[in-house]
Amino acid sequence: MPLWSLLSTQAWGPGSVLLILVFLLRLSVRLWHQTRLWDLQHCPTDLTGKTAVVTGANSGIGKVVTQELARRGARVVLACRSRERGQRALAEIQAATKDASLLLGEVDLSSMASIRSFARWLLQECPEIHLLVNNAAVCGIPRTLTPEGLDLTFATNYIGPFLLTNLLQGALQRAGSARVINVSSSWQTQGYFDEEHLTGAGGPLTFNQNYYCSKLLLTSITGEFARRLQGTGSYTRCKPSSLPELGEGAGWYFWKIF
Repeated sequence: MPLWSLLSTQAWGPGSVLLILVFLLRLSVRLWHQTRLWDLQHCPTDLTGKTAVVTGANSGIGKVVTQELARRGARVVLACRSRERGQRALAEIQAATKDASLLLGEVDLSSMASIRSFARWLLQECPEIHLLVNNAAVCGIPRTLTPEGLDLTFATNYIGPFLLTNLLQGALQRAGSARVINVSSSWQTQGYFDEEHLTGAGGPLTFNQNYYCSKLLLTSITGEFARRLQGTGSYTRCKPSSLPELGEGAGWYFWKIF
């Protein structure tokens, strides 16, 4: 039987037919996106002379971003919590990328003291920064307080990127046309804001909800940074993400689900 006969308004009614057609259109577009091939070569932008900083650059999204920025000619600073892992990633990226210009910096984004020390060093090495990618994050970590009295997840995923971006704001503005990319998560829709959570207080959080809430806050400050930087030539953007290599503290059941 022809499709149009099945969709006859006499059988379904005009409203039902319209809904079915919209559904089929959305399904077709989704299938087209899933089957459409894309590779990084489709973005051949030359970044020679630009300086980029990527947090969490030793693995996952951060490592891939670092490699692609270097391949396009940018000087890239790998901001990593572990110097050993950072050195290993730097060597691998250099081996895969011809003439890569890479610099390794050690920073723990859950520590405000570490961030300030890293920023002082970075501003001496790179007085102008054209791109800052706030990618480093943790998830699946039980509620834990840092020595500075902050919740570990909120400190790493929200307060740390906020402080680092503020400390580098001068270098970003000196670059003329800079970009700040905050890597968030679609799971932010499951979060909510309670300022007491920043210090490990507040109401109880279900499994991984501190991650959801921290990503919601990161998205919120992205809009505020965009407002503050308006007219300076610098821009902030927020990119939804998934959960690769973030759940180091999560149990086996976490990865069975994800």
